[in-house]
Amino acid sequence: MRESTGNLWQRLINDVLDVSRIESGRIVLTEEAFSLPEIFDNMINMISPQITTKKQELFIDICNVIHEDVVGDSLWVCFLL
Repeated sequence: MRESTGNLWQRLINDVLDVSRIESGRIVLTEEAFSLPEIFDNMINMISPQITTKKQELFIDICNVIHEDVVGDSLWVCFLL
């Protein structure tokens, strides 16, 4: 089932508010080393059952990544994906 326009607008507004909270310092982001390939592998493993159930396919093609190990807030990276 597709999301309604209202739900999409609500998600967009919530995302903008989250960015505003980060910029104003009301949300503290952690700095930790993590692996981008590991984040994508975890994401794929998490959504694979839904993809299979819906008889869909997912292709991720990541090219020319210079630094796979990065520092940042892995939880927020997962949230954004």
